[in-house]
Amino acid sequence: MKKFLFLAVIGVLFIGCGSSKNAIVGDLQSVEQRTYQSKTYEQPKLLVARATSATLQDLGFVIDRINLDAGTITATKYQDKSQMQITITIRELSKTSTSVRANARIGIQSVDSPEAYQSFFTHLDKAIFFETEGI
Repeated sequence: MKKFLFLAVIGVLFIGCGSSKNAIVGDLQSVEQRTYQSKTYEQPKLLVARATSATLQDLGFVIDRINLDAGTITATKYQDKSQMQITITIRELSKTSTSVRANARIGIQSVDSPEAYQSFFTHLDKAIFFETEGI
């Protein structure tokens, strides 16, 4: 009986160690994802929100919801019998600095491609330039 109890405790310890490692790897992946899903602009929040909305429309998205108080924009793009939904979080860091984070998914699958987010931010960079220049 004691031998069985000892083996059970050892087994639980090994299982616990494995899940901790997976949690750490998962956390590192989340941090890495956040780095390519986010960008900071030295512009006021309202200007960035306008540019973000314009960018999404230029990319073929339909704006579903904008909540400037919460700093969120949700939009959907319909293509080839699937839909891509993107949620943008816009956070004011100061009067002249704003953080933007994009999170996209196709159906229920998250978009994990850094290139997809880089493409979005390249378009957003141009839209912010146009907003600041009044174009």
